[in-house]
Amino acid sequence: MKGYIFSLDALLAMLLFISSAALLPVLFSLDEQPSTSLISINEANDVVNVLLKNNVVQGMIKQDIQKQLVKLMPKGLKNRVEVKTYTKAGSTFTLSQTVTIGGAVPGNTFVYKGKKFFLTFSGKRISRYGEIDYWVWMP
Repeated sequence: MKGYIFSLDALLAMLLFISSAALLPVLFSLDEQPSTSLISINEANDVVNVLLKNNVVQGMIKQDIQKQLVKLMPKGLKNRVEVKTYTKAGSTFTLSQTVTIGGAVPGNTFVYKGKKFFLTFSGKRISRYGEIDYWVWMP
């Protein structure tokens, strides 16, 4: 009887080992897209904040913005940035300049879109109001 129980115990151990070994490839092939997307969102927000903090966007020079985006944006992320500035004329703002960097936003993948606002001053008065629209996605 002792040998019979030992054989069943060994058989159960082998079945557990084989089934867990068969599940390992499935566990390692799970899609990590959600966590990667969250990291991408945080990095995109950080890049735009750095551009604003360093007054790159406020200058509205396309080459400067593009150079900083290439330098700061993590490799493997695609992006599109649109910056619009409005000049204050009396009590209203009118669109004065638009800068667009990047290609078309794809419709078949997860795309994060963000928007930030900024003001530029002349002395203590607001001279321009600006908007930054940005899209980030993984190719």
